[in-house]
Amino acid sequence: MFVQNKIERLLRDNLNVSKLLIRNDSCKHNVPPNSESHFNVQIVSDDFMNLSQIQRHKIVYKAVGTLLAEIHAFSITAMTTSEFKENPSLRDTPDCEN
Repeated sequence: MFVQNKIERLLRDNLNVSKLLIRNDSCKHNVPPNSESHFNVQIVSDDFMNLSQIQRHKIVYKAVGTLLAEIHAFSITAMTTSEFKENPSLRDTPDCEN
């Protein structure tokens, strides 16, 4: 869980995170066992207040930075605290077809 731990550290260091869930979905894809290449991230932060989803994603991508070069797929659900209270679900990622 080397990459997953780096993602968590970078997000926590760069955003005021109230909730963070990082799920390694690599096992749902055609990759070797113990891969860290497909991630589903749910991040709750009031830093996202009054920002569009595109702006929120840009903030997350900037926080993770060059680590994205090691990641094949990076799904983001970025919410404010009030949005999370209304709908605390994590989007599921599809299985790989290959």
